[in-house]
Amino acid sequence: VSWYKSHFPTKLYKSLEKSIHKRKCLIGEHTPTYLHHPLVPQRVKDVIPNVKLILSLRNPVDRAYSNYHHQVREGSEKRTFEDAIFTEMGRMEIVRENDEFRIKNPNFANHVLFNYLRHGTYVDNLERWLKFFPREQFCIVENKDLSKNPQQVLDKIFEFLDLSSLKLKGEERWNVGKYKKMKESTRKTLQDFFKPYNERLYKLLSQNFSWD
Repeated sequence: VSWYKSHFPTKLYKSLEKSIHKRKCLIGEHTPTYLHHPLVPQRVKDVIPNVKLILSLRNPVDRAYSNYHHQVREGSEKRTFEDAIFTEMGRMEIVRENDEFRIKNPNFANHVLFNYLRHGTYVDNLERWLKFFPREQFCIVENKDLSKNPQQVLDKIFEFLDLSSLKLKGEERWNVGKYKKMKESTRKTLQDFFKPYNERLYKLLSQNFSWD
């Protein structure tokens, strides 16, 4: 915990709080992979139980394709997209039928690499998080809205954080990946694969993203 806290300007936070007449200051971090690691929710609960959690969800089909191309650029993925996802489907089926094959090693890399599909089954991970935190501690937005209506999403997030609104001066996008369009047959396969997970997610959150 001391190592974790060392990454945050806690001394600066205290001085700022005094200098601006106790106006609210917030400190946060951005780590998307926390959603997927099974040990993280309990750890967060133990250290910062009143944390406010912001989650931006992307259509899992597009997220899988984007993640795949990121791994290709990083040099860790050599297969075609179709080979990668069908192999992962096979692994998921094996684990469903044989739980003893499920990876028990908590090493973070085991929960990050080559999980193009599993990182898009958001409902499984959110169900775990909601065992530790009430829904009110989450602000969940859609990636598409963040791209199309950044000011509207920003206003929602600032309201959730109980902060004054901030007007954007520019809406330039950074680090936008460029790659060829996904095969329609592959997209249809993935839409069918994610459909039951998406339906569970919509029900869990009472929020429909219309990804199907």
